[in-house]
Amino acid sequence: MEENPYIEFKNGQAPYVSDANLNQMQKLIKADIKQQILDVSNDVQEIQNDVQEKTSQKELWTNPSPTSAFASKTITLNESDFDYLIIFLYRNTSISIDTETLSTLVEKNKRTYAIFADYFESSPRIWNRLITVNNNKVTFAEATINGSTNNNTLVPYKILGCKY
Repeated sequence: MEENPYIEFKNGQAPYVSDANLNQMQKLIKADIKQQILDVSNDVQEIQNDVQEKTSQKELWTNPSPTSAFASKTITLNESDFDYLIIFLYRNTSISIDTETLSTLVEKNKRTYAIFADYFESSPRIWNRLITVNNNKVTFAEATINGSTNNNTLVPYKILGCKY
């Protein structure tokens, strides 16, 4: 058993702690708890900084005409510092662009489809646009609805580069 200088043992009786020793022990315990809280707080701050550093993001591109048709095109970006891109698109240029958006995640040197599906006049519609990220370029194919070209749909308006 570890010896404690603040606890006295007298003639086989239960341990005795004087008021002065009790106050000193309480101060030591409080100081120890404060230090533990400070250590945990520092650890949490380190973790937050690490997460923020590892998941940084930066706006790489903004469409100067987001409410206009967006035909097939390639945009050159400096995405070399990022692991993936988040591409934000407006569903359709003729509706309220504040509420009709979607986004897609594309890893570097990969491709994906931005896809939206709905029903219009009791018929299903599939909207899609192929997006390819390769060698600091993002290529957008023609947008289609049920296979027919419609570049007023799935119009990209912002691209973020993200690192994890």
